[in-house]
Amino acid sequence: MNKTTIRVIISVLVILLFIPCTGYAQDNEEPNTVLIFKQALDPNAVGTPAEADSLFALFDKNVTKKNKYVKMLIRVSHYYGSDSQDALTIIEFNGSGLDIIDKSREEQSRLFKEWKKDEEDRKAFNEALNKYFKSGHSDEIYQLFTKVTN
Repeated sequence: MNKTTIRVIISVLVILLFIPCTGYAQDNEEPNTVLIFKQALDPNAVGTPAEADSLFALFDKNVTKKNKYVKMLIRVSHYYGSDSQDALTIIEFNGSGLDIIDKSREEQSRLFKEWKKDEEDRKAFNEALNKYFKSGHSDEIYQLFTKVTN
């Protein structure tokens, strides 16, 4: 191959490698942090999925949606495949870094206490919600590539 052909091939490769990366550019230097909280559903739980859903709806309406650090929350449970017990809570925070998670938890706690003023009421609500899950969980923390998802 002559030098011109090699230069053209290299130029085309550089362009092909660069163009896909431009889609990942961020609006700002720090993408939002995303937390994925994984739990296992308890198949022996006494209660219905509708009851669990209504408890989460109440909590989200009165606490999570008022949390200024939470941009988006979605709850999903396993639909099809090898492990039907997976339940994920996916939270996108308004900001980046690990400190945004701590700030959000503090705000969540404050809002929960504001909504359920009585400590026994809070405990009963948590017990009603937690009965649907086995003990233990895992946390995974990610950054959101906004240009890809918008």
